[in-house]
Amino acid sequence: MATNIFSIGQSALAAAQAAQATTSHNISNATTPGYNRQVVVQSTAGGINYGYGFVGQGTQVAEIKRVYNDFLNKQVMASQTTASSLDSYLSQISQLNNLVADTSAGLSPALQDFFKSMQNLAS
Repeated sequence: MATNIFSIGQSALAAAQAAQATTSHNISNATTPGYNRQVVVQSTAGGINYGYGFVGQGTQVAEIKRVYNDFLNKQVMASQTTASSLDSYLSQISQLNNLVADTSAGLSPALQDFFKSMQNLAS
C-alpha cells in the first residue's frame, strides 16, 4: 500500500511540475503580442478495481489548452479579410482611375471633344 501512496504523490508532483512550467511560460510571454495564455487541465489517472471497489491512481495532465475568445478571433479574421478585399479593390480601381483621369491620353480628352462637338452642333 505504501508504494501506491508514493505513486499517487509522484503523479501529483508531475502534474504540478507541468502546471508550474506552463505558468512560467505564460509569465515569460505575457508581453508578447498575440500570445494566448495556456492552462493545464488535469484528470484522474483511473482506478484499479480490487473487487471491493475502485482505488484511484492519482492524477495526470489531460491537455494544455489555450485560453482565448473565439468570438473575438473570428471578428479579427473577418476584419482582416475585409481589409484585404478592400486593398485589392483599391489597387484595381486606382488603375482605372489613372486611365480615365489622364488629361492627355485617357477617356477624359475624348469626352471633352465629344461634348465640345455637341455644343458646336447645338450652336
